[in-house]
Amino acid sequence: MKKWWKSSTLWFHTVMTTLSTAAASFTFLQPVLPVKTYAIAQFFLALVQTAGGMLLRFATTENIVDQRKADVLLPAGITDRRAHADTPVPTPPTPPVTPTQGMG
Repeated sequence: MKKWWKSSTLWFHTVMTTLSTAAASFTFLQPVLPVKTYAIAQFFLALVQTAGGMLLRFATTENIVDQRKADVLLPAGITDRRAHADTPVPTPPTPPVTPTQGMG
């Protein structure tokens, strides 16, 4: 598992979203470029974001660790579950059922 800031997919989407927002917000290019060129540039930006995100998603080999859940799910001292696949995760003992429970 890797930290979120090491994810190329997240960084790619962050950069592409920033570029898309900038293209939509800064309209100073629109009067300079022909309408058709501006529309093609916006379409190309959306196409690159979609195709790039799909390719990066298919290339993903590791999950992103959620540190809040990782401490709960993994036994103490184990940081990578795949490296310790044979190590059983301890489960809490279940209390014994007495005959009077569930009869009410």
